[in-house]
Amino acid sequence: MRQLVALAKAQPRKLSYGTGGTGTSNHLVGELFKTAAGIDLVHVPFKGGSAPAIAVMSGEIEMLISGPPTVMPHVKAGRLRAIGVSSAQRSPALPGVGTMIEAGLLGFDVNTWYGLVAPAGTPGPIIGKIRTALVQGMDTPQVRQKLAEEGAVPEYTTPEALGVFIRSELVKWDKAVKLSGARID
Repeated sequence: MRQLVALAKAQPRKLSYGTGGTGTSNHLVGELFKTAAGIDLVHVPFKGGSAPAIAVMSGEIEMLISGPPTVMPHVKAGRLRAIGVSSAQRSPALPGVGTMIEAGLLGFDVNTWYGLVAPAGTPGPIIGKIRTALVQGMDTPQVRQKLAEEGAVPEYTTPEALGVFIRSELVKWDKAVKLSGARID
């Protein structure tokens, strides 16, 4: 990752990165990456998430930003090389691949996450039952194995902590959207 950043700094706008489209989460991660690293890459939007991987393998573009499920089969087969993960910790699915933070991009922590929400005013006991059932389902060996294969690590939190987390994510993604210039047409 350090070599990539150095190359991109030496050759502004010469390297391109692909994503599944303008305004997608991977495009926004790319904009956060460019800002954090102080580099200028060319965004190449494709129609769909697997097209950029094919474009990298064919030499059409230099790199892509994607979630693990799209690239893991190609990385395992040696057709793509993972050079960095955006989470604060290394991925259990790619333990030999360093984080952006390890590459010097301090504070760079971007994850794909899912949260279960309910309408405001849902009684606490109902929320508690739903949360208990969700945690029990996520703790089964089959679910844990499937998530691990896709590079996902299940985490549980309280409804209150999830609310705080969502609010912090809104700030991060608001910044990314502004950096990208993406807009609804």
